[in-house]
Amino acid sequence: MSRTSIEVIESLINSYSCELRLKTIHEPEPAGWCRWIIQPVPGYIESSTAGPCPAYEVEWVDINPIVTIHIGRLVKDKYVNYQAELEAQLTAARVAWQHIDGLLRIHLLHS
Repeated sequence: MSRTSIEVIESLINSYSCELRLKTIHEPEPAGWCRWIIQPVPGYIESSTAGPCPAYEVEWVDINPIVTIHIGRLVKDKYVNYQAELEAQLTAARVAWQHIDGLLRIHLLHS
């Protein structure tokens, strides 16, 4: 059984602790950045900054492949780029994605 795009995204976010944001068809701007996305019930998508909303209303999800790790007040933050890993796993799962301003965008609306 193949996984849905949202299941793949949810798994990647849990594995790499990347931030994401989603854009619905009813809002002119995407929701704020967050660190989790779920399907609370089949056919719906929810993040900490949007939803729950019907999956058919979500245009796209952006994933920021660069994770900031806060070490301490006196030590600079560490930045880890997971772009190659995310791209490989999205491609392996047959989830279409594209680069948009340094982010990975997954379009969920199908024409």
